Amino acid sequence: MKGLQSINIIILMIGMVHFGFSQKAQQSLPAIEQIVAATEIINGNSMAEWGIRWTDYLLSFDCDKFPVFSATGEGADQFQEGPVYFLSGAVGGIIRRQVTVESGKFLFIPIVTYLNHFPCPYPNFKPAPGQSMKDFLTEGAADIIDGVKTMKLAIDGDTLSDLSAYRFTSDLFYLKANPKLVCIDVCITDGPQPSIIDGYWVILKPLPKGKHEIWFYGEVPGHGMVVDVGYGVIIQ
Repeated sequence: MKGLQSINIIILMIGMVHFGFSQKAQQSLPAIEQIVAATEIINGNSMAEWGIRWTDYLLSFDCDKFPVFSATGEGADQFQEGPVYFLSGAVGGIIRRQVTVESGKFLFIPIVTYLNHFPCPYPNFKPAPGQSMKDFLTEGAADIIDGVKTMKLAIDGDTLSDLSAYRFTSDLFYLKANPKLVCIDVCITDGPQPSIIDGYWVILKPLPKGKHEIWFYGEVPGHGMVVDVGYGVIIQ
């Protein structure tokens, strides 16, 4: 397993924060009714494939703009192309962010994720003899995500606690990250890297115009991970 300081741990997205707004959007549906079905295809991509697209988004930034490190949400609008707007997590503490999203966009919420990619400068980080790269990376990611406990998601105050249907594992893909991100992940290279992303994420249907509260929570006890993160989202 990689060192815990790699980006594979950094992009664990788990959080819970409450935002109090004096004025909310006019419509408020139960949370479960606002989540895209796990089998749905959006703009030609499955839910697992949207996990890859989110990884592409996240790893396009420089270190000083990396959205996982943002305490406010400033700069999150960069690289937000297409029909889905990507939210991000944090490395620790209680983070409260505010973002403004164009009306009609879906929202990607990375509740708990783990990106496993190769190579990495650890002596034993390599497939066993006869093991495929896909199986090696998939097993490594599963070792982390299998330990996730106590997830919650709330949308405008309505809480959903059973998120078991929203675990996804990608096929093997070739990550092309910003090589400058080696400052936070020693496993980043300047070329395509075989990768797997595993975890829990949801995509929300486009929300009505106005102010919304989105908060989510999860734990990975075996790695001491409990991070509180949330978003105030203005749809306009």
